[in-house]
Amino acid sequence: GINAEYMGSANVLPLFSVAMKAVLFLTLVGFGCCQNATAQQVVSEVVPVPPPVVTPAPVVYRDLSELCPTLPQHVSDPSGVLTPGTVVALNSEINQANLAGPLIVVITPSVESQNISQFASKLARVCIPDPNGVVFLLTSTTANIHAAPAARLNLTDAVASDILKKRARPAFEEKDADRVAIIVVTGIVGALLGKKDEKETNWVLIGSVIGAVVAVLLLAIALYFCWWKQRPTESASNPLKAGPNVQKDYGTR
Repeated sequence: GINAEYMGSANVLPLFSVAMKAVLFLTLVGFGCCQNATAQQVVSEVVPVPPPVVTPAPVVYRDLSELCPTLPQHVSDPSGVLTPGTVVALNSEINQANLAGPLIVVITPSVESQNISQFASKLARVCIPDPNGVVFLLTSTTANIHAAPAARLNLTDAVASDILKKRARPAFEEKDADRVAIIVVTGIVGALLGKKDEKETNWVLIGSVIGAVVAVLLLAIALYFCWWKQRPTESASNPLKAGPNVQKDYGTR
């Protein structure tokens, strides 16, 4: 009986072991599925972070002296933006002006990402370290006039702004680089020589004449009004020509 019982127990244990292994396997599979689902949910909730934006460093010309004109030339146009005739005319005008300081014209398609005012200032220090020097920098989209301190006595900021924004504006709008260069250089030379724009001079003269005429008329009107207020009346100066009552009173005296 013991053997039968024992043998029976031996037959049951393998089945129980297999059942436990099956339960364990199903538990592990279920746990793995739950972990996978949770991981997918967490991943789906993560918002991707964009990479940081890296601003490229501004392009800096290694050697600004390459843009400096070689004397006796005053115009530097390495890219050939201006026509040869315009370059000759500009050099001739500057040479004949006999300015107190150098004036150079630099034509370049662009100054890349640099500020044009700062670029013109650097160009002036490299090309013309002179207290009377002037640099006219022209690109495909904008222009700048940089004047040294001594040159600003005649070529003030207001005059430079008038040259660029008023006189040369039509040529800028037509994108005519040759006309822009000629107009601006002529304006700079005239300002450095103490000349004024003819239209500006005429308007000043006309305004002065009109102002003088108006002042004279106002003065005449004021004098006439004062005289009219202070003049004696006719009856007060001659009592005989006064009214009847006055004549009567005068006779009794």
